[in-house]
Amino acid sequence: MRAFRFALIACAILSLVGGVPGMTFAANLVTNGTFDYSGPTNTDSHGDEYARVPTITGWNHYAAGNGNAQYLSIYNPSHDYTPVPLWNWGNAPTGSGGTYTGGFPGDGYTGNVLSLDGDSTFWSNIHQTITGLNAGDTYTLTFKYAYGQQAGSPGVNTNIHGIVNWGGSTGGGWSTGGFTGGTRYTTTDGDVTFPPQFIGWNTFTQVVTASSASEFLGIGAAGDGNPPVMLIADVQLVANDQPSAVPEPSTLALAGVALAGLGVYSARRRSIQIATR
Repeated sequence: MRAFRFALIACAILSLVGGVPGMTFAANLVTNGTFDYSGPTNTDSHGDEYARVPTITGWNHYAAGNGNAQYLSIYNPSHDYTPVPLWNWGNAPTGSGGTYTGGFPGDGYTGNVLSLDGDSTFWSNIHQTITGLNAGDTYTLTFKYAYGQQAGSPGVNTNIHGIVNWGGSTGGGWSTGGFTGGTRYTTTDGDVTFPPQFIGWNTFTQVVTASSASEFLGIGAAGDGNPPVMLIADVQLVANDQPSAVPEPSTLALAGVALAGLGVYSARRRSIQIATR
C-alpha cells in the first residue's frame, strides 16, 4: 500500500514538473504567420483600416502588372466583416462599397488577414524561405483561407483556389501562382457570386518533406472572374513527430531531486514506525 501511495505521489510530482517553464514545444517555423504589421494604413469608405501592398516582416511579395492595382492587402479581424477595397488602378470612388460579408477566421484568432489577387492579369503572391529544417523530416503546413471577389463587380467568379509552392522559387506565371519548380499544392476550388461574394473559412493542411535545412514556401491565388480573391490567415509549419513537451536537463534534475526527497521521507517514516513498535 505504501509503495502504491509513493508511486501516486511520484506521478503527481512529474506531472507538476511537466508544467514548469523551460519546456520545448513544437514551434511554428513560419516567420510572421499572423501577418503582424505596423506600417502605414489606409481607410476605406466604411471607416475600416487596411494596408495596401504592404511590406510585411518575414515575407516577400510579387504583384503582376501595375503594382498599385494589385489586391495585396492586410486587415485585422477586430471588424465583424471583411472590407475588400480593390478598385481599378488604385482609385477608390466614394460610395463604391467594398464590404464582403463573411467575417474573419474566428476560433480565437487575433492576427491579421491577408488578401491575394487571383486575376490572370493582375495577380499577387507572397513567399519566404523557411530555415531550421532537417533534411528528410516531415512537417505539417496549415493556414486558414476564404474566397471573395472585387468590390462592385457583378457576376460569378469560378475555380478560385490557392496555390502553394514548396521547395521551388519565384518566376512562374499566373496559373502556377508565380512560382516555378518545387512541389505545387492547391486548395479546394470555389465559385463566388456577387453578392454575397464570400466563401469561408476553411483550413488547408499539407504534409511536406524537407530536402535541406531551408526550403522555399510560396502562396498565391488563381481563378476565373473579375477578379477572384483569396484571403489567408494563421500560416503555420510545425515539425511532425515532435513531442509536445520535452523536459530540459534542469527540469529533469528538479524531478530527480523531488523523487530523492520522497525516498528519504519514506525511509525515515519506515524507521520511525519500526522504532515505535
